[in-house]
Amino acid sequence: DYSKKYQVSFSTHSEEAYDKLNERTFDMIFLDLHIGDEKGEDILLKIREVESCVHIPIIAMSASIEPRKQTQLTNLGFTDIMDKEFSQENIAQLLSKYL
Repeated sequence: DYSKKYQVSFSTHSEEAYDKLNERTFDMIFLDLHIGDEKGEDILLKIREVESCVHIPIIAMSASIEPRKQTQLTNLGFTDIMDKEFSQENIAQLLSKYL
């Protein structure tokens, strides 16, 4: 069970996420493309500007993403893409793939 092996931190808006990135190091980030106050793509670009975050796998999360949009997101710098209708198995696969 991955939840016993990893510490998880949640943010509900971008400023909170930026504060957490400045406070500690993360091994992986799951980023909702529609976090509320800022577009996920813009958040990704800001995260990638932080030297300690350049190589962190960042997984885009969205309810539905067309193949063309998937290509745009990976070209922008997302490591992978996950549907919001995810399961524990989906998360475990991504964790084992990138960590």
